[in-house]
Amino acid sequence: MAAGIASGLLMRLLRFVEHVTYNANAGSFLADVLQSSPNRRIFAMALAGLLTSCVLAFLHRHRTSQPPNSDANKHAPNLIHALLSIITVGMGAPLGREAALKETAAFIATRFASTMRLTPAHRQLLIACGAGAGMAAAYNVPFGGAIFAVEVLIGTISLQSVTAALVTSCIATATSWLFLPNLPTYTVPTFHLTASILCFSVLAAPLFGIASAGFVSGVAWASRKHPQGWWMWIAPILVLTSVGIASTAFPELLGNGKDAIQSTFLSQDSVRSLCFLLLLRPIATIASFRSGAAGGLFTPTMSLGAILGSLLGSLWLRLPIPALRDQVSAMPTSIFSIIGSGAVLAAGTQAPISSLIFLLELTHRLDALTLPLLLAMTGALLTHRFFQTGSIYSVRD
Repeated sequence: MAAGIASGLLMRLLRFVEHVTYNANAGSFLADVLQSSPNRRIFAMALAGLLTSCVLAFLHRHRTSQPPNSDANKHAPNLIHALLSIITVGMGAPLGREAALKETAAFIATRFASTMRLTPAHRQLLIACGAGAGMAAAYNVPFGGAIFAVEVLIGTISLQSVTAALVTSCIATATSWLFLPNLPTYTVPTFHLTASILCFSVLAAPLFGIASAGFVSGVAWASRKHPQGWWMWIAPILVLTSVGIASTAFPELLGNGKDAIQSTFLSQDSVRSLCFLLLLRPIATIASFRSGAAGGLFTPTMSLGAILGSLLGSLWLRLPIPALRDQVSAMPTSIFSIIGSGAVLAAGTQAPISSLIFLLELTHRLDALTLPLLLAMTGALLTHRFFQTGSIYSVRD
């Protein structure tokens, strides 16, 4: 319940920051950004960079002034970092919002574990379940959050871990409905399974795996050394301001990528725009992470797959294959972006089961795509592991 309340309040804070920054009027974040002036976008991102540099400098000074094993040194910075993450993402930083949700929920679980004097094993279980519950509540994905906690955060499947994760995620999600709507995150058209979709899933899977491995390698590079000294002040301002300048031509660069995913799910992007976004969004995310900006990588990973899937789908629709021509002509193009988002997410997180459940719960209507999604996820995962053994979570410091 505490994780659900915290996630609901953080999402309310995110909406408030978006409203103040871009004069949001209950539309999508991207629509609000498009209505804002280019100068406002640049100023907002420069302000986000300045805020990030100030908070990072404060946290660095706090860590050096506190005893290494003090509770203040362990817990207070996590909450401050979580708030910084949700505020800067609301201002347009190209990072995911789940970092704030996981950190806050894990902090709550840590406090409960300390108060109840749990054993180290139970303490670790409760913290993992709390982090999964935070994601479940904010994204309205109770089963996905539970399986994510077991598959990624705990790493072992047992009756105890699955039961605990399901209970915490379901209660947290139900509690979050006091603050958030019980609606699917993404709107998608109706699909029907065809041989063309299955062929595309198998043939495109290695490309999704290569893209995922490249993105994770970029995250690993960005994690090796965050800015120190005077560069701690300069890097966030320089990078986020640059993202703001680039957003004057490509507003889809701002935010965690949710609206970019929705746009590809509805086939609203041109091939030219997708080509630029395929290059610029990962660069913006990795550069922001390298500069020390706070945020997650869940939705940015999905957006990379959605953009790549749309591009590959555009090529697939132009193939002169007589046996598939009739199927291709009647196929919604957005189906390729959905398959791509699931495949890259599964490979990037090294968690195919929770990734599949996430997509099913985020859309509420992808049952017909379960088989092609599994094929694409399996191929992407195997290809990813050939080039990169880590995930977006394991390579982070």
